[in-house]
Amino acid sequence: MKQLEISPDLANALVHYVYAYVDPRDNRVFYVGKGVGGRAISHLSDRTESQKAEMIYSIKKKGLEPRIDIVAHDLKNDAEAARVEAACIELIGVENLTNFTQKNPILASDNPFGANFDSTIIYGPIFGRMLYSG
Repeated sequence: MKQLEISPDLANALVHYVYAYVDPRDNRVFYVGKGVGGRAISHLSDRTESQKAEMIYSIKKKGLEPRIDIVAHDLKNDAEAARVEAACIELIGVENLTNFTQKNPILASDNPFGANFDSTIIYGPIFGRMLYSG
């Protein structure tokens, strides 16, 4: 597959921008970021063990590529891009940006009056992605 690139002319036109990675299997946004130049495509070669990289790998394993949407461009500086990025994340919900769910968030949930019951270790989403609109 041809390597994606952002040409210098396009990078100049985008200036500071906000982008979203979309899973083509279900059209859900799984990552939102901000950047300049070729930042939006840099994640395609990410080899870390992050959830974002794992999601990209699972998409590529199916013979697909994630869709990269430019959400906003021509932003005047990094601070403005950060505000737009934060608004996008808040709108989508941080819990919806990866497939992360906490396994067994409540210890001894089958015995809520027992000595081992503990509901204080919930640190992440316990349900899958949910989008709300209204």
